[in-house]
Amino acid sequence: MADKKQPYNWNRVKPGDIISFRYKSKITGKARIQSVLVLNPKLNVTLKDGKKTKHLIGIKLEESNKIKLRLTSRQITLLEKIGDFKKIDEKNNLYRLDINERFIINDIKGVKQRAYDLISKSFNIQGQYRTYDYIRAKSSAVYLEPIKLFTDED
Repeated sequence: MADKKQPYNWNRVKPGDIISFRYKSKITGKARIQSVLVLNPKLNVTLKDGKKTKHLIGIKLEESNKIKLRLTSRQITLLEKIGDFKKIDEKNNLYRLDINERFIINDIKGVKQRAYDLISKSFNIQGQYRTYDYIRAKSSAVYLEPIKLFTDED
């Protein structure tokens, strides 16, 4: 298979998209490619100091092509508690989670807390839940990311 990522547009990013982008961490100072299953594409957040900002929230799948969360058939079944996992490009192995309307506030705010609770209690994604500063993330190009499914394993 080709497994080729496709250029995408930040304004088109929706909950359930699997995207990749370059992001410079404040802690390490290194820019790495993040592959994320998007839960909240542009959530308004008020910081402790009172500043208002926007955050991209998702489940980290890969960092610099190192797998952080293996998508086995078990994980896919559990993710499908909130939506349908669909292949959007057969040739390039691109997927998205088509999240059920009852779990989404809107395309900008993303999923409701109930959706996250359903999937986080079902399997070990607590350690892969990430928030990114939307403005810093948006300074990088965004791509629809091909992912590897480990359907042979449980």
